[in-house]
Amino acid sequence: MSASLLSFLSPSKIEEKLPEGVLPSSVSSGSVVTFRSRSRYLPTSGTSYTAPTGSKIVQFRITGNDYLDMSTAVLHFRLQINSPTTPKALIQEGIYSVIQRCRAALNSVIVQDTDNAHVAANIKVLNTMPRQVYDSAVGQYMGLYKKSRDPDWCAGAFGASADEIASTISGYYNGSAGSDATNGSSFYVPLSLICTSIGGMSTFLPLRNVGNLELTFFLEDPSSCFFNPSGASMSGASYTLNDVSIEVDTVQLAAPIVQLYDRLSADTSETGGIVIPVTTDVVQSINYAAGSAGQRSVSISRGTTALTQIAIAKRAQSEVGTSAEQSLSSFQCFDQTRAQFRLGSRLYPTTASDSLARMFTETAHAYGNLNNLYAGGLVSRTDFEVDSDPSQGAFTYAYNFRRVLTEDLGLDGENSIQSGSIVIYDFTDNPSATTVVLTALIESLRYVELKGSAVNVAGL
Repeated sequence: MSASLLSFLSPSKIEEKLPEGVLPSSVSSGSVVTFRSRSRYLPTSGTSYTAPTGSKIVQFRITGNDYLDMSTAVLHFRLQINSPTTPKALIQEGIYSVIQRCRAALNSVIVQDTDNAHVAANIKVLNTMPRQVYDSAVGQYMGLYKKSRDPDWCAGAFGASADEIASTISGYYNGSAGSDATNGSSFYVPLSLICTSIGGMSTFLPLRNVGNLELTFFLEDPSSCFFNPSGASMSGASYTLNDVSIEVDTVQLAAPIVQLYDRLSADTSETGGIVIPVTTDVVQSINYAAGSAGQRSVSISRGTTALTQIAIAKRAQSEVGTSAEQSLSSFQCFDQTRAQFRLGSRLYPTTASDSLARMFTETAHAYGNLNNLYAGGLVSRTDFEVDSDPSQGAFTYAYNFRRVLTEDLGLDGENSIQSGSIVIYDFTDNPSATTVVLTALIESLRYVELKGSAVNVAGL
C-alpha cells in the first residue's frame, strides 16, 4: 500500500506494469511504453461543490483508449472555507478529511466502496509519512500537520501548540500566508490514499479493454471535518471545492503489447482474460470501556477470502465528534502490548507481540521493511514526541497476512470466512479512565477480471 503514496512524485522506472502473460519473451520491458504524458480529467458532475448545502457528490467518468498508470493519479481541488471565520475553522489533519466516502467502478461494476475513507487515509499517513514530508511542500499542499494533545502525543510539524497551529494552518484557507482570500487555496490528494483499489493498482489500467472508470467522492459535512483549537462550535460551518480534477499519467504501449492485451481480454475461454489484483479498504470502529489494566479481546467483523492487513488505531471516545479535537485522527499513543489476532484456532503472530518494540517490527513489516522509505517514516515518528520516554509509541499497530497463502482459493491472504467472518484482536491494555474507540483499517485482496466485454470481480 504505502509504496504508492508518494509514487507520483518520483520518475517512473523503466520496469513497466503489465499483467502476467502480457509481456512476451521477445519484447524487452524497455520497449513496452512508447509514449507517456500527463492527462487531466474533469468531473462529470460539475467543478464546484459546497457543503453542507449544495452538491456534495463529485463524480468522474473516464473513458478512452488509453492505458492509465494509476499509481501517479492525484485528486486536485481548490478549497475555500466560507464560515466561520471568527473563530477560525480549520480542516482536520490532512486535506483529504473533506472526503468521507469513495466508490470506484469499472464498466459499472463496483470494485470498492469505502466509508470513512478519510479515517483510513489518516491511519496510513500516521504510519508511513516521515517528519520530512510534513515539513516540506509535499505536506503543505496535502494539508498535513499534527496537533499536540498532551505529553503522550506528538508535537505538530507546524507548531507544538494549538495556537501555533491555528495561526499557521488557517492561512492556507483564509487568505493569509500567501493563499488567495477570494478563491481559497489549491491542494492535492494521492488517489492511493482514499481509493486504494484504483490508486494502488500494480499494473496499467487498460481503458480500451475496461470500457470506463467511474470514481465517486462523497464530501464530509463541515461540522465533522472542521475543528477549532479553542473548542468553539462549528455549527453553521461551510466550505466550497472548486477547480476539481484528476491528473494521471497516460501511456501508449508498443503495438505487439496492445495486440496481446486485446487478444487476451477478448478470449472468453477458461484460460483467457486479463486479471488485475486490487486492494480494498474497510474501516470499522469498536468501542470498549477501558477501566483497569488487563487482557482484553474485541471482535472485528469482516468476511473476506483474502485478508491481507489490519491496522489498529486507538483514541478516546470523548474526542470523537468534539470541535476541539481531531475526531477523524485523534489517535493516541498505542499503550497496548501482547497484541495478537485470532482467526478461529489460528494465531497471528504465533507468539503475541509482548512489547512496543515487537509491535513496531510487526508494523514495519506490514508497511515494507525497516530500510524502506515509508517504513522509515515509522522510525522518524520519534521526531514528533513531546515526551522523550521511549515507551510512548506514536504509531498504530498493523499486522500483514500476506505471508499466508490460502491454498484452497489460491489467493494471497487469509480466509476469514472460514472462521465465521470474525477476527478476534487480543491485547493487554494499560489503565485508562475513559471509553476507548479502536478503529480497524482492514485491507483485502480482490481480483478484477477483464474477459470478453465483461468486467468481473473475484474475492470478497
